[in-house]
Amino acid sequence: MKVYCLIRSQNLPIPVDVAWAFFANPASVGQITPDWVHLQDESYELSREIYPGLLRIYQMKPFGLLNYRWVSEITHVEPMAYFVESQKLGPFAFWQHKHFIEPVSNGVEIREVIHYALPGGLAGNLAALLVRSQLERLWDYREQMLDEFFGEN
Repeated sequence: MKVYCLIRSQNLPIPVDVAWAFFANPASVGQITPDWVHLQDESYELSREIYPGLLRIYQMKPFGLLNYRWVSEITHVEPMAYFVESQKLGPFAFWQHKHFIEPVSNGVEIREVIHYALPGGLAGNLAALLVRSQLERLWDYREQMLDEFFGEN
């Protein structure tokens, strides 16, 4: 199983506490997810802030094609600095998403590191380019929305 990595970073002209309040609020994910994902939050816990062990349950139908459930768990949290979520159930054979919030001179740098593996052996590896392009497209949208919410830096 080949593990892929996507790393994205974006500077925002906001203080760390404002960035943390946004990213650590599970409800924020819906605000920065494009409509073509058809994201529906089905989580039982409506927590306003993440904590280790928090499960998030989503129903997704990207591009109107495949309908699947995604269950992720917050595994690590260092308030005002970073958190890590891992897929427990979903379309990937492996998924770990690290969110870092680091102060910089003009605000914060949001750095996201996603390690993922695709199911299906060789077929999964052949689909890797398509999956990568869709992840890049998704993060492009997120960055655009964050710029609209908080201003470009």
